[in-house]
Amino acid sequence: MQILYRRFSRGRIKGSKLDKKRSSARKNTKTSLQMSLIGNNANEGSVRHRHAVNKSNILMDFVPQRKGLKKLKTSLLMNEHVRAIVNGMPSHLQATDWKLMYSSELHGYSLHTLYAKARRLKGPSVLVVKDTDGYVFGGFASHTWRKNVSFFGTGECFLFSLNPKIKMYTWTGSNSQFLLAREECLGFGGGGSFGLWLDADFETGNSNPSPTFSNPTLSSKTDFSVSTVEVWGMDR
Repeated sequence: MQILYRRFSRGRIKGSKLDKKRSSARKNTKTSLQMSLIGNNANEGSVRHRHAVNKSNILMDFVPQRKGLKKLKTSLLMNEHVRAIVNGMPSHLQATDWKLMYSSELHGYSLHTLYAKARRLKGPSVLVVKDTDGYVFGGFASHTWRKNVSFFGTGECFLFSLNPKIKMYTWTGSNSQFLLAREECLGFGGGGSFGLWLDADFETGNSNPSPTFSNPTLSSKTDFSVSTVEVWGMDR
């Protein structure tokens, strides 16, 4: 009941002075956070290059088993989405089954809950977001989601758009700002702006063109409201 009430409450305060102040504060936090982290990771691209996705992989028409799928009323991922993501993953994971790690539908809207779930199912994962305008997008994380003071991950990471169109955005080699996991936020990509950013309550997000992945805005608009978040781990 708490979750349902919270989601209902969001709609009622939308547009209020308090809501605008919170939105402005989040935007300032994202900007200052990006600028403070740029210098720490600007020259790591050549070191991480050996982890880049193998572009010569043969495309697969394979849909892994998704354990926990039946627990969801409706998953954000259709089979065609899963196939596209699998084909972008490193070859050693392409035949691996998936396991539901986290769902806002089942576990509430909390980044800290996601971190707790990730500690139990360590390793790479697929994070998928749906915004309130129906756009579906996300990213593949090469490493376990864990709180970290700086960017981490490898060039195996990538971003993707699934709805209204399917497209993958892989590492450009321009920097090594792949994943960010802090107390107050989660992010993919950097270099001045996040390719994908979510706040700690999974209430609002942000998507901008990112030098790390050369992605466009993935959501319906740069600053978006979150509808659903799903995270799938690799069942190894």
